[in-house]
Amino acid sequence: MQAMSVVTDQQRVRRLAEIQTQNEKEAAQAEENKKNRDFVQLYRANMPEIRWLMANYPFASILLIFLLEHMDGKNCLACGYDLLVDYFGKTRNTIYKAIKVLEENGFLAILKMGTSNVYIINAEIAWTSYENQKTGALVTYANVDGKMLVNRKENMDYSIDKQAERFKALGAKIDRKYKL
Repeated sequence: MQAMSVVTDQQRVRRLAEIQTQNEKEAAQAEENKKNRDFVQLYRANMPEIRWLMANYPFASILLIFLLEHMDGKNCLACGYDLLVDYFGKTRNTIYKAIKVLEENGFLAILKMGTSNVYIINAEIAWTSYENQKTGALVTYANVDGKMLVNRKENMDYSIDKQAERFKALGAKIDRKYKL
């Protein structure tokens, strides 16, 4: 004898809602999977200039690739000279000369941020986002939300644990003073 299952209208509606939610999640995931992630596109028209850079200034071209590798979706990267010196094992003067070559030949622009630089790669050379978003980084300097690289050597005193301890100590101090 076969057991009969009784399904109420409320259970049917709930199940249909679950199926619809699952279908929407799957459709959103499929759409997300279509996107080209983590890419840097180079424009074919500018390949002669890139070859020129590689032939005449090998280290500057290596530095450009490094910046391309680490830039954010608006072609920006903020980092200090010491990070580049440590990473490449080159002198500050060598780093400076390579950056100057890149800047003077239009590969990048440089903004100051305290003692660090914000490097903005020319969007006509390379890009890592949608075409309609290209104007943001180069037009609105006041609104650059670039990626930052920091050097452990320059920040030896930083520790998440120390930061958390200081914050807890502040909380304890406030609790004592403003006992709630």
